[in-house]
Amino acid sequence: MDKKLSAVIDFILNQANDGELEVIDKAVKKRLSGPRSMAAKMSKSIQMQMDQSVSQIHSSMKDYVRALIRENQPDIPEEHIEKLLEAWVPPPEKSSSEKKSGGGGIPKHALLTMIEQFVAYSTGSMPRKEEQQLRSEISDWPEQYWDNFSVSIREKLREYLRGNGSSGAFWRSVKAELEIE
Repeated sequence: MDKKLSAVIDFILNQANDGELEVIDKAVKKRLSGPRSMAAKMSKSIQMQMDQSVSQIHSSMKDYVRALIRENQPDIPEEHIEKLLEAWVPPPEKSSSEKKSGGGGIPKHALLTMIEQFVAYSTGSMPRKEEQQLRSEISDWPEQYWDNFSVSIREKLREYLRGNGSSGAFWRSVKAELEIE
């Protein structure tokens, strides 16, 4: 093992007081969440833009086909048009990330960010500014997030927040369920 690493581990296990351990814990959490959090936010933004584009294309296609039907059959009842549209212009399939997320169509990287934020909030390590920003966007965001987690993720969260299991094991199991490497 590297001498620096051994010294750090020795300090953490044998020398650090509670205040120093808290500072170390916050520094590690900040280090781990930085790039991953930015990447997840960027991924979520791109996914939302793609979803909007697909939705707009789908809507345009339906409008175009509806106009063609009306042009060729002006007397056709609206319910028949709707049946034809269902058959000829079906709704777009969910993206692979939406299918795998288990979170009501939320992309898996966005869901991971939500889990990270929920854990940070629940453990008291979320920066006050971040919590205020989330509350300004969604006043009851912890409840909204919880409702979007699968039953399995909720159970993992309950166990982890009760202190059962290590942080590493928890995050590995969450990532495995979300199929994120």
